[in-house]
Amino acid sequence: MSTSYEPGERSASSATPADSRLLADRYEVGELLGRGGMSDVWRGRDMRLGRDVAIKILRADLVRDESFQQRFRREAGHSAALNHPAIVAVYDTGETDGPAGPTPFIVMEYVEGRTLRQVLDDDGRIDPQHSLTIMADVCTALDFSHRHGIIHRDVKPGNIMLDDAGAVKVMDFGIARAAHEAGAGMTLPTAVIGTAHYLSPEQIRGQQVDARSDVYAAGCTMYELLTGRPPFTGDSLVAVTYQQLQETPPPPSALHREISSGVDAVVLKALTKGPANRYQSAVEMRSDLARVLANKQPNAPKILAPETDTSVRRPRRIRPAPKPKRVPAKRSRAAQYFAVFATVSMLLFVLWHFNPFAGAPMAAIPRISGQPYLVAESQLRDLGFDIIKRHVVPCWARSFGTKPPCDTKRYGRVLGTKPREGTTVATSTVVVVDVGKAPRQFEMPDLAGKKTEDVRKILAQGGLLLNPDITLVENTIPRRSGQVITQHPAPGEDVAQGDTVTLSAYEQPVMVPVVDYTGQSDEAARAALTSVGFQVTTEWVQSAEPAGTVIGQDPRSGEAAAGTTVVLTVSDGSDGPMDMPYVIGMTPQEARAALADAGHVGGVDVRAYRLDESHRQYAGLVVATYPDYDDTLRRSDPVTLYVGEYQREEPPPPAPTTSTSEPPPTGPPVLPQPRGGPRQARPVAAPDCAW
Repeated sequence: MSTSYEPGERSASSATPADSRLLADRYEVGELLGRGGMSDVWRGRDMRLGRDVAIKILRADLVRDESFQQRFRREAGHSAALNHPAIVAVYDTGETDGPAGPTPFIVMEYVEGRTLRQVLDDDGRIDPQHSLTIMADVCTALDFSHRHGIIHRDVKPGNIMLDDAGAVKVMDFGIARAAHEAGAGMTLPTAVIGTAHYLSPEQIRGQQVDARSDVYAAGCTMYELLTGRPPFTGDSLVAVTYQQLQETPPPPSALHREISSGVDAVVLKALTKGPANRYQSAVEMRSDLARVLANKQPNAPKILAPETDTSVRRPRRIRPAPKPKRVPAKRSRAAQYFAVFATVSMLLFVLWHFNPFAGAPMAAIPRISGQPYLVAESQLRDLGFDIIKRHVVPCWARSFGTKPPCDTKRYGRVLGTKPREGTTVATSTVVVVDVGKAPRQFEMPDLAGKKTEDVRKILAQGGLLLNPDITLVENTIPRRSGQVITQHPAPGEDVAQGDTVTLSAYEQPVMVPVVDYTGQSDEAARAALTSVGFQVTTEWVQSAEPAGTVIGQDPRSGEAAAGTTVVLTVSDGSDGPMDMPYVIGMTPQEARAALADAGHVGGVDVRAYRLDESHRQYAGLVVATYPDYDDTLRRSDPVTLYVGEYQREEPPPPAPTTSTSEPPPTGPPVLPQPRGGPRQARPVAAPDCAW
């Protein structure tokens, strides 16, 4: 199945959700990047990690087709199992509600660059040196896939990308299969037109498919990179497949003379019809590519020119030669003269036509710096240079503290050439043109709460630079270590590749062992804890323990960060025992002070006690207490003070003479017992008075 992607616009057949903006409440869908045989690829944004992604979504018209569903899931499984820098990574998979029902999607690595198909369409064929380098990386990726038991089965220029830095990325394992499943091959009816140019003969026949089929497709791809056309072309699918099965393509050097015989040998060995005669693995092909790049002969057999072909031909039947007829001498000599003349004439014609003594055409590299690339390319071609390689130079700083290699005025313009401008070289020389590229602009992601190691990856993916001078904030919670607190630029602000981001984050705390000071004095515990860097807070509670004794601690053991607050629970001694002091004859203020001196911390209730005339000298003094003197109570228990109060009484009116009354009492009054029964206290000023 063809699943190469070409730029396209949003179509009605796309399974992209039209109403919802997020897939799986995480991925924001942007513009359409390309369209393939069974799915569309959209640019997306991972809102959780703040990075750009590519989202492949199954086409709406194929959602209900179980075979396409299986192929789509197979691609996700195969790609996710291959973690290699030359293979496009798969981050996530899932389903979304599409117009035709639940629609699967794959979230992949977003690669800034072009496919080899786009490079060929835009720039034409690629110079041999660069072609060999690209295919060596492709073979590395294929070998990694094969060693993990997965056959790609659709290697072609449309499934190989070059990022902006020139790195190779193999993608689209849509029809890949595990090696043990690949025996079914891929029959011609299931192949889509457009892939036939890269199908191996055994794939076309529906025979066993293994790693050598990918080697054949890699050979077809390399042939097209070198020559600008596939090894086999035709007006129909049948014509192309017939050539794949029956014919041998001309060596690349037959189309472009600057291609060496070593390159021919590698390409044609990869394109051998029989799998047994091909490279037996991608790493074997890569080894030969490396030898050619090092100007060494490959292990593949050298391709002979037709006139030097010494292959064994079918023997001919030898017949006796007829007896020569006698020719007159004059006629024989004339024939000799004619033969010599014809030979000399032919030699002169060859020398005139091919001129082996003439040097290669030469030209000077023109002054094209500062010009738009297309204008510069046109000037080079006008001078005869036809191997022009465009090298993109990012016009933004790639590391903190460095300057961008070019400013805004050089975006899309020539920065320089290799060979240098003004140098006279052969027109067959590869001319590398450095072109400035503008930085991509986007919204600054929210980094708050993320670990600094994750932030570094997010910034690197977006081309942003991290200021290494991160402001560290004191931290007493270990799990917060390294979390970002503030950032500049702020989330949502417009930024561009090469911009610098400044952060503040929680520092890694120093962990200190915690010692339990329960049972010791508050002063000793506080001094020991503060000496190792802890903050100390004291909470006083009622307790029977002596006042100032630590009866609880949090945290109590283990380790804690320096600066952590340790809470000490300290007894105030209020639940300890005490004897009731003697406060009779004291003022209420003096009695309260005496109670406090004795350690009493409870409440004090003052009540009035009415005195008669004979005891008026005790007005304003404590005449009784509850509890009584020398009774045992808790320090937090309440105490009641009875204070004397005297009011002069008016004599009653004289009683009628006819009535009788009791005589007034004689002697000192008897004080009534308060509720709870305090014992009567001895008067201080009148010891001889009985109560």
